[in-house]
Amino acid sequence: MGTQVTETTVTVDTPEGEQTFTGTLNINALSCGESCNPANDNFTIQFRGTGEDNGITINFIQGRRQQVSCIPGQSMTLTGLVRVTGNNPFPNNQIFNVTIALTNANQMQGSWVITANDNSGNLFQTSFNGTVNPNVIQMCP
Repeated sequence: MGTQVTETTVTVDTPEGEQTFTGTLNINALSCGESCNPANDNFTIQFRGTGEDNGITINFIQGRRQQVSCIPGQSMTLTGLVRVTGNNPFPNNQIFNVTIALTNANQMQGSWVITANDNSGNLFQTSFNGTVNPNVIQMCP
């Protein structure tokens, strides 16, 4: 499960208010199926601001899967915990609950929705259409 998007908008909500940023987004998740060890880091989400938002970085790192659910050939959802770092409005090293949802639109393009919430008033959200490895959803655990 993974994709790179060259231009997307993310929304960041904090107790101080809502902000939107435009930039590139990378998602990397190991394809380890049922052999995933939740004690190992196995996914990341990285956002880099562009244009007026150059310098904004939101790195969700050390992703630990809690659950992967699938409808083979149609959708995949990954939930887990991540730690945030970077130059952004969130408290560095804060732990967030993350959901990555992918709906396969036509085997090469999918609809992605990503939300991350620390349950303390900080929220990250984005949605976009992006490339999908056609085997990913077929190989759901």
